[in-house]
Amino acid sequence: MTATKKLFFPWKSEYSVQHAGIDGQHQRLVELVNELYAAMSEGQGRTLVGRILIGLTDYTKTHFSYEEQQMERVSYPGILEHKEHHRKLLQQVEVYVKGWSNNQTVSVVDLATFLKDWLLIHIGRTDRPLAEYLGTQS
Repeated sequence: MTATKKLFFPWKSEYSVQHAGIDGQHQRLVELVNELYAAMSEGQGRTLVGRILIGLTDYTKTHFSYEEQQMERVSYPGILEHKEHHRKLLQQVEVYVKGWSNNQTVSVVDLATFLKDWLLIHIGRTDRPLAEYLGTQS
């Protein structure tokens, strides 16, 4: 993707939760959503889109694991609900991945839009309170 093209999901400073580790991982997730959208919209082929989709899923799992370790470290009171948000998202994404892998019709544009919306809501409602709590426990 060239620098002159408009990003599907540009990172904005207001998305920051003021926690370097979490923000850095959120920025990487945003990059991966943008890569997925660009690969699909530019017709870069099923194999490349599939690789990006799997990479996005794997990185999401890594990010969730990081957050969950942080929650356990400080005995975060909302840990069970937060983990459930993570579980539900992975379950939904795995449906897309399975469909893609089985050559079913899967709208990667719909998936990218879903991930963008989910991530923005999750950052604001779930990760921001976590980051604030982590800041008080340091």
